[in-house]
Amino acid sequence: QKMEAIGQLTGGIAHDFNNLLGGILAALEMAEQRQSEHRLADSQRLLTTARHNTERAATLVQRLLAFARQQPLSPEVFDVCLQVQGVVELFRPLMGAQVIVDFQLCSQSSCFARADISQFETALVNLAVNARDAMNAKGRLTLKVHAVDSAPAGAGHDGRPGDFIAISMADTGCGIAHDKLETIFEPFYTTKEVG
Repeated sequence: QKMEAIGQLTGGIAHDFNNLLGGILAALEMAEQRQSEHRLADSQRLLTTARHNTERAATLVQRLLAFARQQPLSPEVFDVCLQVQGVVELFRPLMGAQVIVDFQLCSQSSCFARADISQFETALVNLAVNARDAMNAKGRLTLKVHAVDSAPAGAGHDGRPGDFIAISMADTGCGIAHDKLETIFEPFYTTKEVG
């Protein structure tokens, strides 16, 4: 069981790195093309995207160190709507021309939460990449951020009332088989084929 857990961990890490590196490579290739076409504004935007994805790869290493208890997490208070909007702007160009990204802002003026921002952003990017793959890079991805007055029950804890932020992400992809629903909260679980 320990070796299986290590295998799942390394597979998940490789998957996360592959997502980040794929985004960096795509942005750099498009930037090169835009430069050859003398479209420098587009090229600069793509290079900025590549730089942000490189920073995310560096934060993944920090997460690994935190997992190994060699680096602490850094929770801080931040505006969730602004943070999600920034992440959407980063991954929108990498979703492909046939994926419509619909981001619905908070109904309130601001929604604050306390969390480790790099882990928060990485989770959103991974969800978006998985949604793109489930849609075969064609469809609609919808994100919503809103305040709620309770947290649902989950693995290891009961539901409870209070002030919380809910983030939902929906896509027009194939979904997950009903008999696999119990596995979706297992670390690094995937329905994707090997390779």
